[in-house]
Amino acid sequence: MPHDDDRRRFREFLEGVTPIEQDRIVPERTRSTGPARVREPVSERRFEAVDFSEQPDSFHAGGLQRGVLRKFRRGEIRPAARLDLHGYRRDRAQRMLESFVDRAASRGDKCILVIHGKGSRSQTSEAVLRQMVRAALMRHPMVLAYCPAILRDGGDGATCVYLKNFRSCP
Repeated sequence: MPHDDDRRRFREFLEGVTPIEQDRIVPERTRSTGPARVREPVSERRFEAVDFSEQPDSFHAGGLQRGVLRKFRRGEIRPAARLDLHGYRRDRAQRMLESFVDRAASRGDKCILVIHGKGSRSQTSEAVLRQMVRAALMRHPMVLAYCPAILRDGGDGATCVYLKNFRSCP
């Protein structure tokens, strides 16, 4: 088996080598081996009634370096994934958004784009999806920041989202 042969050659190569005594760097503590905490699937979450009116255009929860936040807002960090919600009703779009953010975070995506439209064709002349998207993003535990997308990605008709590192979240 080639794997065993590689190990044998490596051991032969290191034969006679003595490890250096460690005198300056404190060894890193090992991570907890306790059971991993897993978020409940989107299908099992309860969607509470939320006032979607007048959500802020941008949001950041802290924990994001100023330089990274500046690059994010300028569009210098490209989205790894996109979700287009055009034509969906609010309830269905909210479930799709929650699922999309969960999947993107679990893949390790840092930046994603949610296309919701400007709301100009809405029957009530309100940007229903835009307000819902921003309200849901503010409540989502994996979201560090969001802002309107740059023009080439949709401008006010899309929201760019910066996600937390999945491994560091409960």
